[in-house]
Amino acid sequence: ISRCKYDDRSSVKVANYSSFFVAVMISMTLYVFTASLVSGYYSTFKKFGIGKAIDSRPLKKNQIRAELAWGLCTSFNSGVLLWTSATFLPLPLYPESTSAAILQVATFILIYDFYMYGSHRLLHTAAMSKFHTRHHKAISATPWSCLSMHPVEAIINYLPFFLIPAILPISLAVLLGIYAYLLFGIAIGHSNYSLLSDSN
Repeated sequence: ISRCKYDDRSSVKVANYSSFFVAVMISMTLYVFTASLVSGYYSTFKKFGIGKAIDSRPLKKNQIRAELAWGLCTSFNSGVLLWTSATFLPLPLYPESTSAAILQVATFILIYDFYMYGSHRLLHTAAMSKFHTRHHKAISATPWSCLSMHPVEAIINYLPFFLIPAILPISLAVLLGIYAYLLFGIAIGHSNYSLLSDSN
């Protein structure tokens, strides 16, 4: 009996380690995929003369390499927070209905917007600005800049993905969908490219 119990505990540990690895790898892969997709998207428009760069100043030496390194660090941290939510919170896998999904998305985005406004103001204070300077290192932003931030800022920015589900009923599918949607949005927001501008 004790052997069986030991084996059960071992299986749980292996499952936890595996799920942790999978969560982190998904988060990091999603960052690389999204930044690559947005970069390619705007490069294609540039080749066809559609739109133009907002800031035409050249990139810093090794800028994208540095942004990639910091971005992977940030996506590691966000993966840990998502794994923590999925592992330690009683999250249902899917919403009960379409209306429930809409309500969950709307509630999360509303709270998240207020949170991010407050946290961004906080990061621009004298006491916290040292954690925000990493994100402003780029002269000309790139899609890779979107997650280029200090680990403290990364934890502050992605803490809602644990705090909100801890308070409100949100399904894991909705949480992951919002995460991917926001990542895509901030990659576009940091693309330094406008489709509405004349390239000539």
